[in-house]
Amino acid sequence: MKDLSRAQSPLRRLTLDGLTNDRPSWTPDGNSVVYLARSPGARAIYSLRADGSEGRELILENSEYRLLGGEISADGRWLIYRQGQDRQDLDDASGASDVLAYDLQAGGEPLPVAASEFNERAPAMSPDGRWVAYVSDQSGRDEIYVRPFPDSGPLVRVSLEGGGEPTWSADGRELFFRDGTQRMIAAAVSVDDGFRITDQQALFPSDAYQSSLLTRTYQVLPDGRFLMMLRADFGESIVLVQNWGQFVDERLSN
Repeated sequence: MKDLSRAQSPLRRLTLDGLTNDRPSWTPDGNSVVYLARSPGARAIYSLRADGSEGRELILENSEYRLLGGEISADGRWLIYRQGQDRQDLDDASGASDVLAYDLQAGGEPLPVAASEFNERAPAMSPDGRWVAYVSDQSGRDEIYVRPFPDSGPLVRVSLEGGGEPTWSADGRELFFRDGTQRMIAAAVSVDDGFRITDQQALFPSDAYQSSLLTRTYQVLPDGRFLMMLRADFGESIVLVQNWGQFVDERLSN
C-alpha cells in the first residue's frame, strides 16, 4: 500500500497470511481491499481494511474449483469473479475458466455469468449493475463481450481487432479496453434500448505499460485519467496518464 497524496509516502504491507496474496481491488467505499489469498491446497477471496485496523474477512472460498480473483460491484451487493473449471492450476491464459457472481447479501449458490467450454476472464460489472464485460476466446482469439446482468440476454461483441482488460467509466457511458495492437480504446455505450456500441476511439498506445491476459492492470479514475504501471524494461514506476491527446501526438512524432 502506498499513499499517492504524499510523494515520500513509504510502502506499507497489508497482508501477512498465506503464501501468496494478489489480484487486489477496492471496495466501492474505498475503505477496504479485496484480494485473492493462495496457500497449498486452498484459495479464498478476502477483504481487508486499507488502514490495517482489522483482520481479514472471508468473502468466498471454493474447494471444488480454483478461485482466480474478483471484485465487488458498485452497489456492494455482488462479488464478480473468475474461477477455473477443474482442479488444475489455471493461472495461465490458456486454461479454461468461467465468470460467476456471488450475492453478498443473499448468499446461496453463485450465479453463472459466462460459463462455457471457452476461456472467459477479466470480468468488469457496469456501475449500474446491469451489464458485465469480460474477455472470451470463443471466436478463436481474445475479444471483449458484454452481456446483461443478472438476467440472461443477447451477447454483444465490443472489440473489433482483439481485446483485453475491459473496465467502465464512472458514469457507465464508456467501456475502455486494450485492443490486439495494445492501443487503449474507448467504446461509447448506449443502453436506452438494449446495449449498443455507438462509437469507438483509439486513445493512446499502451505498449509501454504493464498488461495481462488474465486481469486488469490499470485503473481509470472518475475524472477520466488513467493510472498505469510502466513495464520493467521502461523503468519501474506508477504513471498517471492525463492529457492523453498530447501524449498520442508525442508518441507518433518520435
